[in-house]
Amino acid sequence: MPSPTPISSAGKTSPSTTCPATCANAAPQALTHAQLNAFNRDSFVKGIRVFADEEIADIRAYFDALLARVLAEAMPTPSTPLILATAGSTT
Repeated sequence: MPSPTPISSAGKTSPSTTCPATCANAAPQALTHAQLNAFNRDSFVKGIRVFADEEIADIRAYFDALLARVLAEAMPTPSTPLILATAGSTT
């Protein structure tokens, strides 16, 4: 596995901002000054690919299964009736 790759800005590297050991990016690129400024302002950067198509498919399948499981567990049961009260009612 390759060593972590520092993220650079204008040729400067920072040891605290390195790619983790699981990083699969074989060709990392530095952010432009405009991207760094946008990140500092907005807390996100858009327009860059983070995951490969295969990774996205795996992530999507995981979250689809998670959502299905959570929705199945959250379905109401008929054991407790739901009573709706309208404004001004005495129920």
